[in-house]
Amino acid sequence: MAEAGGTPPKGAVLMSASKYIARSCKDVNKAFMECKAKDLNPSACLKEGEAVTECLLKLLKRLHTEAPEEFNSYVKCMDYHSNNLEKCRKEQAILEEKCPE
Repeated sequence: MAEAGGTPPKGAVLMSASKYIARSCKDVNKAFMECKAKDLNPSACLKEGEAVTECLLKLLKRLHTEAPEEFNSYVKCMDYHSNNLEKCRKEQAILEEKCPE
């Protein structure tokens, strides 16, 4: 998991958390995308981008707190299978049982 100034999360972490991200960070992601659609200047939407990052980091912390073994197992499966969700349905179901959306 990335902390401020740390290593960003790997793709497998983001893929494994994607359903949770879609729900938990929906509003801040929407605000960021609307800002980017209005202004292509990269510095125009820094505040919105920071809100997305903050939401994601809080969510990953929650997943690591509430279901550390289940989340890590799912991430490892996704990483091993190149983010092929179909190969990791068992791990996904275990995580979702432990930590419903």
